[in-house]
Amino acid sequence: MTERIQCWIISVPSGNSSADEAYQEVKDLVDRFKGCSAAKFNIPAMKGGAFNYLIKATEEVPKLETECEALVGRIGVNLATVLEKSMLEEHDAAVGDVSLKDYLLTFKWDFNKYPITQNLDTIFGLMRKQVKHVDQLRDAKVRKYMLVHELLNRCEKRRQGPLTTRNYLGDLVTEEDFILDSKFLKTLLVVVPRTLKDQWYNSYERLHEEIVPRSTKIITEEDDYVLFSVVVFGRCEKDLREISKKQGFFVRDYDYKDNEMFEFNQEISILYTENNRLQNPLTIWLKVHFGEIYAAYVHIKAVKVHIESILRYGPDKKHQAVVIFVDEHHVKKIRSVLQQKYSTPGELGTAGPKKKNKDASKYDEVVDSVEYYPYFLLFTGKLLSLTSCWTRNWVVRESSLALFSKLSPGISVWLSLEPV
Repeated sequence: MTERIQCWIISVPSGNSSADEAYQEVKDLVDRFKGCSAAKFNIPAMKGGAFNYLIKATEEVPKLETECEALVGRIGVNLATVLEKSMLEEHDAAVGDVSLKDYLLTFKWDFNKYPITQNLDTIFGLMRKQVKHVDQLRDAKVRKYMLVHELLNRCEKRRQGPLTTRNYLGDLVTEEDFILDSKFLKTLLVVVPRTLKDQWYNSYERLHEEIVPRSTKIITEEDDYVLFSVVVFGRCEKDLREISKKQGFFVRDYDYKDNEMFEFNQEISILYTENNRLQNPLTIWLKVHFGEIYAAYVHIKAVKVHIESILRYGPDKKHQAVVIFVDEHHVKKIRSVLQQKYSTPGELGTAGPKKKNKDASKYDEVVDSVEYYPYFLLFTGKLLSLTSCWTRNWVVRESSLALFSKLSPGISVWLSLEPV
């Protein structure tokens, strides 16, 4: 699945044709374009309700969409963080063993989780309960892991970076590098730029009168810096710091400690073990629940198609939902053929010259500011976003239901993915 592919779920009226024939008509239109495909989007017959009940349901669906989409996003971000990836790859995001694209192509309603013998309010309640429960578990598990992970990162950073700023030096020095039992003498560590290495050798004894002659030696060398030790009388340490800084040398604030390296290695080993102990189960949990919440999100879309199709076509009219994958190069062409197939001549949004009619005049103000077609068109983001849905911005365009309810009842498009 690439960013060039958009996903649409459309609902078309069957008319006097069977559902299979209605689907085949759409498929034949789509298959003419390279890189595009279509499949039945099977939505079971659900418990209906009065017109007012369905209208109320249309107000509930967007709330569930938002909650579900947000949770999918949070799980995706957490999963990318745990896997230490800037973006998720296709194999990271799936519903069970099925890719997100294949899940849509073979979508089947989960009757065990969302029994259609119940009314829509009950189904919405089950979905909301599921989202809330998973989000609470996710938050607790991720917090626990991130606490350990942050501590591990801090330990790692202590032994990273240039010698001038590196926090942990215990793995670079030994007890033999220091004078530890003297009341008057002290060993200092000085970071010298490699370009000033010779200058240090030639001038360090003259930096201060209380520097012990011939006491400097190299501890370690890196690309840009050299770490020296030098022995001084303790009372000159403060003055030496200021003098060295003017010469481009950096006196590190460091006191040797017995068992420092052992304690550090023990600490980081414990954190590594705990990090790995939490990471693998959390990765599995996030992948499983990413798939579960994504599946719930698609079920919400299915409910939306079902409700809006009834409101558009009527409770007694047959209709068929189809999922379409569209190469972005063919978007305009496919919209055009769908428009020609399902629009009524002379209505708003049809192909050919614009005709001013009563509806057009009534809705001119909205039409001028909204991209529209002779069918309901809703753009929503992240449904099929894989490698970039957690890092890119997505355009979300929603058009007025009041406007489009006045347009052609020929076709309903409920979702499309479109990156900015």
